[in-house]
Amino acid sequence: MRSKTSLTAAIGATLFAVVAIAEFRTLGTSSNAYATAKSAYTVGNFARAERLFAHVARKHPENVEALQGLAMARLQSGNIDAARRNIAALIAIESGNTCHLALRGIMHDIAGEYRNAVADYTTAAQGCAAATHGATWWQRMTLDLHAQTPAIAKRLAYLRRELSRPLAERRIFPPRLRARQSRFVQSV
Repeated sequence: MRSKTSLTAAIGATLFAVVAIAEFRTLGTSSNAYATAKSAYTVGNFARAERLFAHVARKHPENVEALQGLAMARLQSGNIDAARRNIAALIAIESGNTCHLALRGIMHDIAGEYRNAVADYTTAAQGCAAATHGATWWQRMTLDLHAQTPAIAKRLAYLRRELSRPLAERRIFPPRLRARQSRFVQSV
């Protein structure tokens, strides 16, 4: 009998193949690179995902999925400045998409720009259910997550609480002091 991880990987690979076929019309020959990039991101190979998403984004600079994947891979790799440019491009292409604001909020959060993160999370929470409520069952299955992931609504509440405290009592710090930061733990 297959292990749960290998079964999840097989299901994930099948789903990515279906997505690649559906996206072939917009991406043409880059669809294979896009599907491979999504797969690399899912298994945590962010450097490879970044290279592949960048390849697709160069060929299709207005492709929202490629730019979003590139921004997410760059955030995971710690390349905040490059992710910032990709997120700005996403917002320029689809200014009304609040999910892009959620991504920008995450970028601000990672960079220690907590007040900017709160502003973006607040706007995103009004219009992006996926970001507001966390991973869907499909995302949890394909990413092999055993519990619901923290969502921006919970992170937004946490940041608001922390930012309302006096500076000396906060448990959030700028990135240069992050080693002292206590982890945000989701209560279940």
